[in-house]
Amino acid sequence: MAPKKRKTVVAKVKKKKWFPIYAPKSFGEVMLGESYVSEAEELNGKYITSNLSTITRSMRKQSVNVQFKVTSVVEGKGQTETVGYSLINAAVKRLVRRGRDKVSDSFLAKTSDKKILRFKPIIITNNHGTNSVQSALRLEARRLIREYAFTKTVEEIFKEVSDGKIQKTVKDACGKIFPIRGVDLKAVKLLENTDIVVTDKEVVSEKVVIRKKDKGVAHAVEDEKSETDADVTQEDAEDKAVDELTEDVDDSDFSESESVADDKESEELPNATEEEDENSEDFDEEAEEDLEESGVADDEESDEESDDEPKKEE
Repeated sequence: MAPKKRKTVVAKVKKKKWFPIYAPKSFGEVMLGESYVSEAEELNGKYITSNLSTITRSMRKQSVNVQFKVTSVVEGKGQTETVGYSLINAAVKRLVRRGRDKVSDSFLAKTSDKKILRFKPIIITNNHGTNSVQSALRLEARRLIREYAFTKTVEEIFKEVSDGKIQKTVKDACGKIFPIRGVDLKAVKLLENTDIVVTDKEVVSEKVVIRKKDKGVAHAVEDEKSETDADVTQEDAEDKAVDELTEDVDDSDFSESESVADDKESEELPNATEEEDENSEDFDEEAEEDLEESGVADDEESDEESDDEPKKEE
């Protein structure tokens, strides 16, 4: 009896291919890399991290990594969105030196397209500062970034962060509080799976309070940008008018006192001139008496000399 032939089952394996992945429009749609998958639809949801220097062709950006996520596939090409920005640890260590302070923070901010971003700024000072100064710098940076993010979309924020525009804005503002060496963002990340309820209201940050010591007395100074010059109340205007009137009265009194003093000086001047004339007359009389005495003495000496000469001839 002939043996039965065994059926061999061959597993069907799909052939894989390389599919390209491109950056979003904010980064010029540069090709980021390729993924080896069997179908183009498998690119959805994949993450790719690229160095910013390879995207911008600038070696100054080699200390920054940008993370992208594939959100759609068009004609076999993966289209991405920016979801992360991070600074290399070695770059952070190079910023910190002896005699400087590193002020770091981590907070959430809301964008105009109702998404949540986590920012981690780093502020490097020129000198050591007190804890109150560091807190003021931290709060000021938090306020500026939140206000800025509320008016921009996610892609616009990541683009301007990579260009350094936000860092420059924060540096200029914090430099008014304390000398700043540099400002950078250690990380900016999009929170995709979060339970935070996003509303249309803007996130309100805390007020910046700087504590200073002046002659041993500590007092708080609030750094608020209020337009007091434009919004002047009626009471302030009245107070200013009263102050101007009092200044005018003081000036008139001062001018009257000056005129009285000038009159007194003018009265005293003739008396002084008369005294000078009397002194000069006395001096002239004394000089004449001296001259007369000296003339008499000269005559006596001449007579004595004339008497002595005949005696010598004899």
